[in-house]
Amino acid sequence: MAAFASCGRPSKPRLNVYNWSAYVAPDTISNFEAEFGATVRYALTKSNEEMLAKVITGNSGWDVVFPTYTRIKPMLAMACFSHSTTMASQSDNLDPRFRNPFGTRT
Repeated sequence: MAAFASCGRPSKPRLNVYNWSAYVAPDTISNFEAEFGATVRYALTKSNEEMLAKVITGNSGWDVVFPTYTRIKPMLAMACFSHSTTMASQSDNLDPRFRNPFGTRT
């Protein structure tokens, strides 16, 4: 009897996160997966240069990346980010300090 692998879409949605080490607690990913019924692909970067090399191609597969503040403006200029209507619609839930991250820092 032969077994066939499913080539269809995964049954759970997947969130692809590219972050720095020590940014989340050890149980954060598993708690998120349990709460939202999703699978998280979580990879770590060691440097801004490494992160930039992975996302600059435009179709890196990462849903969420965490560049340092000094890299955001150059990455915007290189069109490395896409606009998230979901995030924009949730901006009222953000602390006011984070609603305009490219404005004047106080």
